[in-house]
Amino acid sequence: MSKERSDHKELSRRRLLAYSLFATLAALFVSIGKVSFSFIVPRKRDDAYGGIIKAGGLNDMPAPADDPVYVPKGRFWLVHSESGLSAFHSSCTHLNCRFSWDVQKGVFICPCHGSEFSRVGQVLKGPAERDLSRFPLRVIQNDDLVVEPFTESGDPLAVQKYLIEQPAQQAENDGSSASLLYRIEVDTSRIIGGATASDDKA
Repeated sequence: MSKERSDHKELSRRRLLAYSLFATLAALFVSIGKVSFSFIVPRKRDDAYGGIIKAGGLNDMPAPADDPVYVPKGRFWLVHSESGLSAFHSSCTHLNCRFSWDVQKGVFICPCHGSEFSRVGQVLKGPAERDLSRFPLRVIQNDDLVVEPFTESGDPLAVQKYLIEQPAQQAENDGSSASLLYRIEVDTSRIIGGATASDDKA
């Protein structure tokens, strides 16, 4: 075997070893990075903001004529309108201040700059220019069966038919409160932005 061919084979072996070493080190760094990232960014807990929140049984939801109900662990307001049940993110769409419900006026009011929103989330008074953001909701049966899946649009969830069904079902079970047939869950990992005032008028 000539010296040139021998040197060529040696060079090919060195390249192969170098590529193998590089691939091994790259895989090692990726693994270390994943582990480090999991320590830096904590895993979302079940039933906590950023995940799926168990808002309660259907009987616990506000009725259409009731004032909105605030759910602190999910950072949203539950509102029952004629269209159905909605979960509005509690941050104003102007500069993300936390707004509250004004019982006297019957509107949401931001304490920072005075923006006002209707009970269905529409901007009534600026400086906010966008309707309230919302989270999608779903209806779950007590055996964990999904009867109304999350809506991609975050539109109000019609729950009236379940409210009618539930008392009848419970009466069959001797009226036991332990067997609530339906419950509401809210996906706080998906914030659906509200329309702008110009979109509302269009």
